[in-house]
Amino acid sequence: MHNPPAPFLRLPLLLLLALTAACGSDESGSASVTGQVEAADASGASDTDPTDTGAADTDPTDTGAADTDPTDTSTADADPTDTSTADTDPTDTSTADTDPTDTDLVDTNDTDLVDTDPADTADTDPADTTDTGADTGTELPGDGGLPWLFDPESIPSATDLFPLSVQSGAMRSQSVLLWTFVTTAETVRLRVWRDDALTGERLLVRDELVTPNGDGYLHAPVDGLLPGTWYQYAFFSEAGDGLLARSPVGRVKTAPAPGDLSPVVVNTTSCTNATQRPYSALGAMANRTDAELFLHLGDQSYNDGLTDLGGFRDAWRSTLTEPGYLALHQAMGTFQTWDDHEVDNDYNPTTIAPSILANAFQSYYETFPIERGPGGGLWNNYAWGDTVEFIILDSRSERYQPDNSYYISQAQMDFVKERLTNSTAHFKVLLNSVPITDMPTGYVGESDRWEGYDRQRDELLNHITDNDIRNVWFLSGDFHIGMVTRVSNTGPARRIHEIAVGPGDNRNPAASLLDTLETFSGTDQLLWHTTSLQSSVQTVLTFDPVRNQVRIEFRGADGTTYYDEWLSEGS
Repeated sequence: MHNPPAPFLRLPLLLLLALTAACGSDESGSASVTGQVEAADASGASDTDPTDTGAADTDPTDTGAADTDPTDTSTADADPTDTSTADTDPTDTSTADTDPTDTDLVDTNDTDLVDTDPADTADTDPADTTDTGADTGTELPGDGGLPWLFDPESIPSATDLFPLSVQSGAMRSQSVLLWTFVTTAETVRLRVWRDDALTGERLLVRDELVTPNGDGYLHAPVDGLLPGTWYQYAFFSEAGDGLLARSPVGRVKTAPAPGDLSPVVVNTTSCTNATQRPYSALGAMANRTDAELFLHLGDQSYNDGLTDLGGFRDAWRSTLTEPGYLALHQAMGTFQTWDDHEVDNDYNPTTIAPSILANAFQSYYETFPIERGPGGGLWNNYAWGDTVEFIILDSRSERYQPDNSYYISQAQMDFVKERLTNSTAHFKVLLNSVPITDMPTGYVGESDRWEGYDRQRDELLNHITDNDIRNVWFLSGDFHIGMVTRVSNTGPARRIHEIAVGPGDNRNPAASLLDTLETFSGTDQLLWHTTSLQSSVQTVLTFDPVRNQVRIEFRGADGTTYYDEWLSEGS
């Protein structure tokens, strides 16, 4: 809750600001609250004359703070008898209200409503309604957040302008990637803010104009943020000097700083088929107040049979406006990978029409806040402090099937092995859309998972065990079931667990066969799995390095507990 200081405590500060403020305008209309040094402005005087281009007052005898003469080109009032601090220019949208009889604390004509720090000079250029008033000439600490009296939700939400809501991704300790879709493809204003941890005061940390591509897709990177911090953000359309409408308000947490070993709770899912709407399990996970991020293991949208770009875009727009996805994307940031249905069921990347593949890939990358990885594609890595490193795999688009040699490219394999070797995180978690588990004899479809590419499967698992890399966990999707397994029946890889997450909303009528297959195999490799009736499942994982364990929760959309266990490597 935002609680501004009492008026009688803030009024003297605003009087002081009117006496000492100077401006730094942003001619582009895009302003950062950290400001830029204005070498020409050495006096710190407050100039309220819009026609005044002077940076300093050259009259040493002038003690007046406010300049009420519109023909005066100096920045200070040349009348030494003038002790008034009030700004007499009604067109001035400066954030400081200098009328001592006014108890509002803010200028009601100003849409920025930023309260400037006493050390911060105010921008009194009436032509600049976007500058937040921060121009100290020195670097502000942390993310540069300044007190902000404006309530973003006072601006009406416009689903017609922002129909796909907002998303966030690529969360690192000091940066995130924000996303929205603007139907008019017009430039909009992005504002990012947070609540002060001690006072609860709202702090504005970014205020800038951002422009989508010609089709309306907008990716906005934001850096210079604080580690391990929750931020809120929204996109605004403007009309004249005011804000007209906004997107929904989103939340995102930056990754904790290196060395941080705090437990982390994550929501995760896979396999959401439109025939099973609504995705009630996703909405339930969005309400988890302890979850910090969302992992998706693929098959978000079943785009089978689509060929042209317009068809793929329409399918994604339908998926993203499903209430469960809307709620999750607004509530937290996402790391994700894809599986086959984002393109076509069980597609072969070496034989599918290049145009279909290109359209599917374009629609995917434009639809999500995804940062291209070191190979120029989807595979990438993100550290969450020293608690967990998420290593994102692309288990679909790099397969080379003529001789079943490559499940992933050698470049991706080398990247994954390097991250496993050099990661400082306690847990190394591979987002792996199709299971790597050695499934019990009789489970069909071996050629469509890691088992059909035994050379690379052995290369990866042997790298982990031969180098004694501990606490490697695989997450996967694809099977339309949730399950907890040991990766192998026997041998060193038996200590490694895999968690098939979800299904977010899909059915597997053959899921019950796993019980029979497990009995025939005579091992305890399969620890648990959903049934064919459990089709809408919350999967929530807690990685706790102090306990050296992972909590695995599978719950129904209504909260019913299916499975809830703490496991450690090898248990």
